[in-house]
Amino acid sequence: LILGAAGGMGAVSARLSALQGNALVLVDRPSDAFDHLEEECRKLGGSVTAYRFDITDADSVNHLINNLENEPEITGCIYTIGVSPQMAPAEIIIKIDLVKTRELISDLKGVIAPGGALVAITSMSAYLCPADAELEACFRNPDGSTLISRLQADHPSILDNPGLAYAYSKKALLQYVQEESMTWGKEGKRIVSIAPGLIATDMGNQEMSAVPDFEKRLAMVSTGRMGAPEEIAHTALFLLAEQASYI
Repeated sequence: LILGAAGGMGAVSARLSALQGNALVLVDRPSDAFDHLEEECRKLGGSVTAYRFDITDADSVNHLINNLENEPEITGCIYTIGVSPQMAPAEIIIKIDLVKTRELISDLKGVIAPGGALVAITSMSAYLCPADAELEACFRNPDGSTLISRLQADHPSILDNPGLAYAYSKKALLQYVQEESMTWGKEGKRIVSIAPGLIATDMGNQEMSAVPDFEKRLAMVSTGRMGAPEEIAHTALFLLAEQASYI
């Protein structure tokens, strides 16, 4: 199961998984890119089921979960849904990258089989945002329905800064995965996160083109280069494998 399948990270994961001979369930918004990916994965020889949905629409999400519950056993999920600072304002980033993502991952726990795992793609920005215990507690509050109003009242400046909204959303998501790991483990399931750095997807390139000190940031990377999406996808697929069952 790959969510956000038409995006840079999701599409690469789908192709590699198809080449491994896995049966695929692909999920994303309707788009030409998603149509092409579905066709491409079928040509690679894998069984493919595709669902089109909108994470911000409750009926669409409920319809997706109902369909997934009727799928054959789902043993692995790569979750790549998200928008970045150059793609949306702060409020939309918080809604999609954190609030709706936490809700959907919670629903997905019920459709992943015992012994299975979910890998959530977060971001290294989670480790770079300034420490602010009060603001972080606000983001971590599980009542997502009131998060924006609480931020408007107590931390209004964050809603004018998509970059910080993205970083704190990813940090809260990473913390959510850590907290949920015990709950998932009691059901014989695993939940893991990967926090990639500078990755050369379309979204990553778009973000880096807007960073004035990009070369300085790249110089801080030990390999001296941006990562390839295939490198993250291979890692995600390993984390879903039996060989990673203790992670």
